[in-house]
Amino acid sequence: MLGKLKAAAGDAATNKAASMLAPHINPVIEKMQQLSPKAIAHDASYTEKIIEPAMTTITAAAGGLTKLLPNFDEKFNACMFHLRNELLDLSGETVGLTPNFTERLPQVLAEGLKQ
Repeated sequence: MLGKLKAAAGDAATNKAASMLAPHINPVIEKMQQLSPKAIAHDASYTEKIIEPAMTTITAAAGGLTKLLPNFDEKFNACMFHLRNELLDLSGETVGLTPNFTERLPQVLAEGLKQ
Protein backbone atom coordinates (compact mmCIF):
# COMPACT_ATOMS: atom_id res chain seq x y z
CA MET A 1 0.00 0.00 0.00
CA LEU A 2 2.79 2.43 0.89
CA GLY A 3 4.47 1.64 -2.42
CA LYS A 4 1.30 2.52 -4.33
CA LEU A 5 0.93 5.81 -2.45
CA LYS A 6 4.56 6.68 -3.10
CA ALA A 7 4.17 5.87 -6.80
CA ALA A 8 1.00 7.97 -7.02
CA ALA A 9 2.73 10.91 -5.34
CA GLY A 10 5.66 10.55 -7.74
CA ASP A 11 3.32 10.48 -10.73
CA ALA A 12 1.51 13.57 -9.47
CA ALA A 13 4.80 15.43 -9.07
CA THR A 14 5.92 14.36 -12.54
CA ASN A 15 2.64 15.45 -14.12
CA LYS A 16 2.81 18.80 -12.32
CA ALA A 17 6.41 19.28 -13.47
CA ALA A 18 5.41 18.46 -17.05
CA SER A 19 2.59 21.01 -16.96
CA MET A 20 4.96 23.64 -15.53
CA LEU A 21 7.57 22.81 -18.16
CA ALA A 22 5.28 22.88 -21.21
CA PRO A 23 4.97 26.69 -21.58
CA HIS A 24 8.76 27.05 -21.51
CA ILE A 25 9.30 24.51 -24.29
CA ASN A 26 7.96 26.59 -27.20
CA PRO A 27 11.03 28.88 -27.43
CA VAL A 28 13.21 25.77 -27.28
CA ILE A 29 11.24 24.22 -30.16
CA GLU A 30 11.64 27.42 -32.18
CA LYS A 31 15.41 27.25 -31.65
CA MET A 32 15.44 23.60 -32.73
CA GLN A 33 13.67 24.51 -35.96
CA GLN A 34 16.44 27.00 -36.79
CA LEU A 35 19.09 24.28 -36.66
CA SER A 36 19.73 21.52 -39.15
CA PRO A 37 18.18 18.10 -38.58
CA LYS A 38 21.73 16.67 -38.39
CA ALA A 39 22.58 18.99 -35.48
CA ILE A 40 19.45 17.89 -33.64
CA ALA A 41 19.98 14.19 -34.43
CA HIS A 42 23.57 14.22 -33.10
CA ASP A 43 23.38 13.67 -29.32
CA ALA A 44 26.39 15.82 -28.35
CA SER A 45 25.31 18.70 -30.57
CA TYR A 46 21.72 18.46 -29.32
CA THR A 47 22.93 18.55 -25.72
CA GLU A 48 25.23 21.52 -26.31
CA LYS A 49 22.94 23.62 -28.51
CA ILE A 50 19.53 22.77 -27.09
CA ILE A 51 19.43 20.94 -23.75
CA GLU A 52 22.04 22.93 -21.80
CA PRO A 53 20.73 26.40 -22.80
CA ALA A 54 17.14 25.23 -22.23
CA MET A 55 18.04 24.00 -18.75
CA THR A 56 19.55 27.39 -17.89
CA THR A 57 16.53 29.27 -19.20
CA ILE A 58 13.98 27.01 -17.55
CA THR A 59 15.81 27.05 -14.22
CA ALA A 60 15.80 30.86 -14.26
CA ALA A 61 12.16 31.11 -15.35
CA ALA A 62 10.68 28.34 -13.21
CA GLY A 63 13.08 27.70 -10.35
CA GLY A 64 10.50 25.79 -8.32
CA LEU A 65 10.30 23.24 -11.10
CA THR A 66 13.82 22.00 -10.44
CA LYS A 67 12.98 21.35 -6.79
CA LEU A 68 9.77 19.47 -7.57
CA LEU A 69 11.54 16.35 -8.85
CA PRO A 70 14.67 14.72 -7.43
CA ASN A 71 17.52 14.51 -9.97
CA PHE A 72 15.77 17.09 -12.15
CA ASP A 73 18.83 17.64 -14.39
CA GLU A 74 19.02 13.98 -15.38
CA LYS A 75 15.26 13.73 -15.83
CA PHE A 76 15.21 16.90 -17.94
CA ASN A 77 17.93 15.49 -20.22
CA ALA A 78 15.98 12.25 -20.65
CA CYS A 79 12.82 14.27 -21.26
CA MET A 80 14.43 16.35 -24.00
CA PHE A 81 15.79 13.27 -25.79
CA HIS A 82 12.36 11.65 -25.52
CA LEU A 83 10.76 14.80 -26.94
CA ARG A 84 13.21 14.76 -29.86
CA ASN A 85 12.52 11.11 -30.62
CA GLU A 86 8.73 11.33 -30.30
CA LEU A 87 7.73 14.75 -31.61
CA LEU A 88 10.36 15.98 -34.06
CA ASP A 89 10.65 15.03 -37.71
CA LEU A 90 14.31 15.05 -38.69
CA SER A 91 13.87 13.39 -42.08
CA GLY A 92 13.71 16.56 -44.18
CA GLU A 93 15.99 19.50 -44.84
CA THR A 94 14.55 21.35 -41.85
CA VAL A 95 13.42 20.23 -38.40
CA GLY A 96 9.69 19.56 -38.48
CA LEU A 97 7.07 18.78 -35.87
CA THR A 98 4.78 15.79 -35.90
CA PRO A 99 1.21 16.66 -36.93
CA ASN A 100 -0.11 16.07 -33.41
CA PHE A 101 2.73 17.91 -31.64
CA THR A 102 0.61 20.28 -29.54
CA GLU A 103 -1.77 17.59 -28.33
CA ARG A 104 0.99 15.12 -27.45
CA LEU A 105 3.47 17.55 -25.87
CA PRO A 106 2.21 17.32 -22.24
CA GLN A 107 2.10 13.51 -22.38
CA VAL A 108 5.56 13.24 -23.96
CA LEU A 109 7.04 15.61 -21.37
CA ALA A 110 5.55 13.55 -18.53
CA GLU A 111 6.81 10.30 -20.08
CA GLY A 112 10.28 11.78 -20.51
CA LEU A 113 10.45 13.02 -16.92
CA LYS A 114 9.52 9.52 -15.68
CA GLN A 115 12.49 7.91 -17.44
